[in-house]
Amino acid sequence: MAPTPSGPGTTSAAAFLLILRWLAFPSWLSGSSYAVFDRTPLVFVPPQGNYAISGGVKGIEVVEAKAKFFKARMTVRLALAGALHTSFMQPAVSRLEPALAATEIRTPRIPVISNVDAQPHSDPDTIKLQADFSAAGNLSGAMGNHC
Repeated sequence: MAPTPSGPGTTSAAAFLLILRWLAFPSWLSGSSYAVFDRTPLVFVPPQGNYAISGGVKGIEVVEAKAKFFKARMTVRLALAGALHTSFMQPAVSRLEPALAATEIRTPRIPVISNVDAQPHSDPDTIKLQADFSAAGNLSGAMGNHC
């Protein structure tokens, strides 16, 4: 496996909207084609033809160009510091885990909706376990279930 790029400007995220609402999943993003996109994974599939991706900048650029070819209405580069919920976060995880372990998390007054499993949580230990920075999020499930 190739080393994961790190540092400012090496990861990014983008969102794009496909006009073809019936398209359940862009086939050009599935399976082994990820290698073409610099290991850029699809991390969030909101409803109604919207897609968000996160990964290396070169991969994002390729996906943006392909999205236009496949009749995406628009692509929007998201203002993020990193490619959250992807393997690009792994170098940060090793530094973050000791800090998270040392952090006291108290029982919240209202449940925390986790973007890992889209469920409400009140137990501090469970909340701490949910902090998986390289797992794909499930914001659509969280929003659909609780809004």
